[in-house]
Amino acid sequence: MLLIAKGWVQGALLVLLTGLLGLGFLAYRTYAAQPPIPRRVLAEDDRVVFTEADIREGQGLFLRYGLMEYGSIFGHGAYLARSHASS
Repeated sequence: MLLIAKGWVQGALLVLLTGLLGLGFLAYRTYAAQPPIPRRVLAEDDRVVFTEADIREGQGLFLRYGLMEYGSIFGHGAYLARSHASS
């Protein structure tokens, strides 16, 4: 004998399933989509600051040295990887 109506149980299950499907979709999008990486970044005087190869190399160092605890993949962790690799 249920202490609550069947509609409440069905509603709760619907909300649970909808939430799980939404989270699953967002997780898929997070791993399927990659951030845009520019081919090159120019300074105001048209001097090349860094290139796509520099970014990829920094990401590789970031992963190789496990710098996830030091910063984001978009900058600081890759900077620390370079300093670790050069020392």
